[in-house]
Amino acid sequence: MLSSLIQLVFIACVGARLITLDYSLRFAAVGVPCVVIAIVFALSKEHELTMPRGALIGSSLGLAIWLLLITMH
Repeated sequence: MLSSLIQLVFIACVGARLITLDYSLRFAAVGVPCVVIAIVFALSKEHELTMPRGALIGSSLGLAIWLLLITMH
């Protein structure tokens, strides 16, 4: 969720021309670790019986979006 909020702030700031896409790496430095931690928690053995597929799918999509934003700059 934190990663999604950071993505929204980044996209809004780029859309308002407050910053350029060159700042994507700085935002991703915070956002990507958040997504990776969420994926690790979703895949942890403790939650094996109730695998949170929504969290895993959402986190994976978040990682894909961050990779897209990084490559766009």
